[in-house]
Amino acid sequence: ITRTIHLPESVEAPITAGEKLGEITVSCDGSEIGCVDLVAGKDVERLTVWMAFTRLLSQFRLSD
Repeated sequence: ITRTIHLPESVEAPITAGEKLGEITVSCDGSEIGCVDLVAGKDVERLTVWMAFTRLLSQFRLSD
């Protein structure tokens, strides 16, 4: 049994929960026996410059 994961090189946010991101194909002796979509488990919002800055600051505060 062989499984092949098909994913794009990258994905761009925002991503909505349930959005298809790729798929897994399962084969046996070269014959495809199944294919399942890989979907986002939760929403992922686009990272803004402000969000990145505040996350960076919070990391510095946590390291004290």
